[in-house]
Amino acid sequence: MCSFLKDEDLWQEVAKTVRKDKRLASANKNNPAPVRRRAEVKICEEVCPVLPRLNKDNKRPLTLGDVTSLDRRLAERLRKGKIEAEARLDLHGFTLKEAFVKVRDFILSSYNAKARLVIIVTGKGRMVEDEAGFLHKTGKLRVELPNWLNNPDIRPFILSFTEAVAKDGGGGAFYVYLKKQKK
Repeated sequence: MCSFLKDEDLWQEVAKTVRKDKRLASANKNNPAPVRRRAEVKICEEVCPVLPRLNKDNKRPLTLGDVTSLDRRLAERLRKGKIEAEARLDLHGFTLKEAFVKVRDFILSSYNAKARLVIIVTGKGRMVEDEAGFLHKTGKLRVELPNWLNNPDIRPFILSFTEAVAKDGGGGAFYVYLKKQKK
């Protein structure tokens, strides 16, 4: 449930919990601090975004094309499509819910099979013109895949992901580079 508190009211609540220091009390009697009026502050858990929990295995969220966790030579080979993918998942025809389960299971099984590079095909989506004449992509799977790869169940197994080259699906497919299995 949301509640609205003015800064001044909030300050009064906090001030009640503070004990006065007798040494400073006599110095502040002559020069009281000015009271500033501020806008109303909305305190609401429902509105505040929940940030992903980060642990030692996943220091920061994955972003498309970020290959800083790979060495330079490997990143270049990946960008040029010179590494052969060990597994492939095609998500055409699946709903968002079904596709997420498929991606999660695919990443976990690929990791357990000691695969390093896998391809996930989402499709490009269609280009649709809105009322104002702007073009928008409709590919929901393509848009959601980065969020799924940052899911706490999947993120610890992934080093990087980037868009695939044309021979492997281009803008409708992604390379996902998995971590080595710990021995």
